[in-house]
Amino acid sequence: MKNKDVKFFTKLLLLFVVLFPQVKTYSNEEKYKYNCANKFYRYYLDNEPIEYGLSAGYYEPGKEAYIGLSLYSGNTYNFGRLQINPPGIELCNVGGPGYFLNDSSQIWYLYNDKHHNYKWVDSSDGKVVENAIEVGEDALGYLLYIGKIQKKDEPVIIGVVVPFMGVMYYVDHDGISKKTTTDYQVLTCRSCRKEEKIPMPKIDTKPNIDDSNGCIHKWQLYNNDDSLTKTGISAGEYDCGNTAYIGKAKNNGVFIPGRIQTISPTGFYSANANKPVYLTNGSYYLVDNPNYTYTWIQYNKIIPSNLVYVRNDIGAFAIPIAKIKINGKIKIGKFLYPTAAIADENGNDFYYEDFKVLVCDPWPKYKCAQQWKKLNANISVDGFNVDSTSFIGRGTRKCINGCDYGLGKIQSGSNGVNYLDDLTSTAVFDNSSNVEYLVKNPSDTYKWQPSRNGVKVVNALELHKEGHRPFYIGMTRINDNVVVGKVRPGDGLFFIDPVTGKQQSTSSYEVLTCTSPDASNGEYEEESDVDWFGSFGCPVRKEWSFIKWRCVCRDELRGVFAANGAQWNEETCSYVNA
Repeated sequence: MKNKDVKFFTKLLLLFVVLFPQVKTYSNEEKYKYNCANKFYRYYLDNEPIEYGLSAGYYEPGKEAYIGLSLYSGNTYNFGRLQINPPGIELCNVGGPGYFLNDSSQIWYLYNDKHHNYKWVDSSDGKVVENAIEVGEDALGYLLYIGKIQKKDEPVIIGVVVPFMGVMYYVDHDGISKKTTTDYQVLTCRSCRKEEKIPMPKIDTKPNIDDSNGCIHKWQLYNNDDSLTKTGISAGEYDCGNTAYIGKAKNNGVFIPGRIQTISPTGFYSANANKPVYLTNGSYYLVDNPNYTYTWIQYNKIIPSNLVYVRNDIGAFAIPIAKIKINGKIKIGKFLYPTAAIADENGNDFYYEDFKVLVCDPWPKYKCAQQWKKLNANISVDGFNVDSTSFIGRGTRKCINGCDYGLGKIQSGSNGVNYLDDLTSTAVFDNSSNVEYLVKNPSDTYKWQPSRNGVKVVNALELHKEGHRPFYIGMTRINDNVVVGKVRPGDGLFFIDPVTGKQQSTSSYEVLTCTSPDASNGEYEEESDVDWFGSFGCPVRKEWSFIKWRCVCRDELRGVFAANGAQWNEETCSYVNA
């Protein structure tokens, strides 16, 4: 190489060093040296946390859990496991049992800021952990932190750490039991840049005393007359043809729900703290609004987002309204997660796990008259889509004493529908002329309602009937894929696994419901106690036993058909061959 070439390359190298100085490497201690300003975003019961939330592990195989925030008693922060399927948050009520909440107006998730360094640090006995994320104070002024338990091959559990108490509060795997532990992990955070502290989500400590998810409730003073028989909301019979109405009254300065009756003894009846409350004045009854839909729905361990509360002006203290039918008589009481407190004739509270809660939707209750069309190229125009590329479809499996439809997804541009064959439990692709798709009426209101165990869901879209048992349209998610299937009454959702093509089932899923504002587009659906379930929500062929405290087979089913060694099956309530 010539001398002038060496000089040229030397100058070029010096220029490169000047323009592109050596990049300095930093350790985590040097890079992440500031306090974090954490953000919490509203969770709208959708898939957003998958992209933006901070993962905490798995709560079921293939299902990721996120860090969720909600409220306890309306004025205290509470942390729990946020999940996508079914959507909602599992919380530990520090003052009572745990519960599952799916009210999007009360749920936030922790945003995964890429400038932050999050770490789970082992801790115990309330020890102070450096850089732990402080998430406010409880009602007594104690600091709260985010904690978790992660045991091998078990679902992750998110809870609230109260250092002053030296424990972490959490919900056990059964989703109900409140427990504490002194051995847990605490979430810490450090930022790589200076940030201004972001306030926690705003809590409305004094909400409108008459609101409930869009419904503004009117309570009318009861004057011991028959006015409520014209405008009150009936809850059913409480005694020999006499109607019970929904009421509220104050006891020890707090409004509580109860039953108002118009036949002697006339007045308001309920109980609180095992003391009878019977009033002949000073009570109110709930006025029926013809523009709203008031419905009693079966509680299935998922708290509806549209509960009707008896609210008080003490913070956000509120009591949801519950009812139960005992020996044919309606009783109204308090919904205390996860049970209902119902008073007996002496004013003593008894707690039940099988009951109904009152909900309200701000539209008239006309059940949709669903419409199905033959599959054509224009399905994307008016079809009901479950994701960006697929729609709800059905194929006719048999039509002898009534049609049995196979329910599944139709992909855009496809000439058929994939569904589960109930007889063979295998996947079927139907591209016959019988394939139809569900039409989405723009004037109707559709909702995916979380449900479990095949219980009846009000205003659910019916697919077909087998005898008197209606089958419904259900949905779940498998590895972020929306899967459509049939909900079997008293059982659950049955569908095709998108990977294996085999039958799967789940007891936790969502049911498609629909209501119409136009009476001509549907039919008014009166509430009825007559459906495929027997007493206390027991499935077909079973009845409730107060002795065994569960559903048992009806005795009259045990006939003389046990020949040839057949054995009685308590699950199916029938004889089967040995």
